[in-house]
Amino acid sequence: MNLSFAIELSLKAFLSSKGWSDKKIKEVGHDLVKAWNCAVDEGLEICSEDVFDLIKILSDGHNTHKFRYLEWKSVTLPADDHQALDLVTQLHRRIGELVGLNTEHLNVN
Repeated sequence: MNLSFAIELSLKAFLSSKGWSDKKIKEVGHDLVKAWNCAVDEGLEICSEDVFDLIKILSDGHNTHKFRYLEWKSVTLPADDHQALDLVTQLHRRIGELVGLNTEHLNVN
C-alpha cells in the first residue's frame, strides 16, 4: 500500500528537518510506529488521533514488506480508503508546514 510508504517518507523528512543524520534515520528502518514516536518526540503534533490509528493498522504490513510483495491476505487494511487518504494528506500538510514546504496543492475532501 503506497500510503504506508508515503507515511514513512513524510515522517523521515520531518526527522531530517530536525537535524537527524541519514544514519540515525536509517536506524528507524521501516517501522512506522517507531518513526511516528520519534517524530512526536521531536515536536510533531497532529490534531487527529486517527492518524496514529492508521499508522498502527498499516505498520505490520509495511514493516514486514507484505505490501511490497502483495501479500494482501495476511494483513489488516484500513476500512475506509478515502478516510485513510485524507489522514495521510493531513499528515503531509502538517509536516510540510513545519518544514516550510508549499502544501496548497494537497487537497483534503
